[in-house]
Amino acid sequence: MADIRKILIVAAVLVSAVVVQSTLFTKLVKGAHPDLMLAVTASAGLAGGLWTGCAIGLAGGLLLDLLTGRLVGLTMATMAIAGLVSGRLAGRLYKENPFVPVVIGAAASAINQLLYVVTARAFGVVIPIVDSLINIVLPSVWYNGLLTALVFPLIYRLYNHIVYMESTKL
Repeated sequence: MADIRKILIVAAVLVSAVVVQSTLFTKLVKGAHPDLMLAVTASAGLAGGLWTGCAIGLAGGLLLDLLTGRLVGLTMATMAIAGLVSGRLAGRLYKENPFVPVVIGAAASAINQLLYVVTARAFGVVIPIVDSLINIVLPSVWYNGLLTALVFPLIYRLYNHIVYMESTKL
């Protein structure tokens, strides 16, 4: 029973992130925009470590890929790598420091955006690297770093709740 609740909690968070990102965040800023799914992925990696970040990145990236229908699998791969890096860095940093989620979110954003721009070229999508770096990647790094700092406390509490449910078999 605890496994079903864990899956439902994670699914609810991911679907909520996709809905909010695809409805609200697309209208905030022209060009660069906050990436809520990336903030959730970076926060999950920071809270749960390497494989938690990777799993959330895979699932969240796949949801985004299916929503857009473009280059299906690319966002999934870049989000998974961002989650892996976030989880790897999490073991070396003091999670309760308020600046750590900002740095992790910014690093995950930079990795995700740069990998996407470079890898999209392999699929024949030419994205001007310098223009995208200046107009999209750099502003997104700041947005996503700040957004991760806002999202991390919620994800951290949810992660601890899931761990508690597993340990007590509620």
